[in-house]
Amino acid sequence: MQEEVVKTAIEEDVDVIGLSFLAWGQMHITSEVMRQLKERNLNDILVIVGGIIRDEQIPKLLEMGVARVFGVGSATTEIV
Repeated sequence: MQEEVVKTAIEEDVDVIGLSFLAWGQMHITSEVMRQLKERNLNDILVIVGGIIRDEQIPKLLEMGVARVFGVGSATTEIV
């Protein structure tokens, strides 16, 4: 899945990747997406994460290079 996200981002020449999580996997999936982006020197693609994110995960996601983390109930105007 992570490889497909990065592959599609390259093919579509995106500026932002948004990852949304409703249950689990945010740490593993996000770290893999970030690793693959770095391996391809795609540091100009902004990555945001949202959904059900525990407070203690936020600093770790930001350390990975995620630009912003949006929890449940975040306003779309804030995200944009």
